[in-house]
Amino acid sequence: ELLSSLSNLRRTQQFQIVFYNLDQKWMKAPGKADFEYFPASESYRRLAAQFVAGVQPESGTQHLPALRLALRLHPDVIFFLTDAGEPEMKPEEMEEIKTLNAGRTRIHCVQFGMHDDAAADFLRKLAAQNNGDFAYQNVKRFAERDTFRTKVRTATRPVEVSSPSSLPGR
Repeated sequence: ELLSSLSNLRRTQQFQIVFYNLDQKWMKAPGKADFEYFPASESYRRLAAQFVAGVQPESGTQHLPALRLALRLHPDVIFFLTDAGEPEMKPEEMEEIKTLNAGRTRIHCVQFGMHDDAAADFLRKLAAQNNGDFAYQNVKRFAERDTFRTKVRTATRPVEVSSPSSLPGR
């Protein structure tokens, strides 16, 4: 889903990806350690795909340092994706983010979970305090969709699609 959203960016737009648990890991250009934006070009989208493929979930969760890091670039938008696992952000941590942000960045929060009724209240508040939206995604739906896609792929053969101008006689 993350890579799919990057494919929708225009070449004039920029992005950065930060994964976190107890530490933060961000996308870097080959040979560089800088924390910077990348243009949404095809080559940087490929680099993003390699970066995402190389990250393995592990350990606990510290939301605050990751948000601090993301805000260092003063982005227009942060899409904060999390399972909202323990520990929840404390009210004083959310206030720190609101203060650091100073209204510059919209923070949209997306929670991934297994039960639709398990939405984390702190993510709703974090989004609201930073002019963002909150969304909950049940990961069971992703598994069902992927199972459906696999069944469709194995039950059908690929079809070549041509534009009308490439058809014979045109």
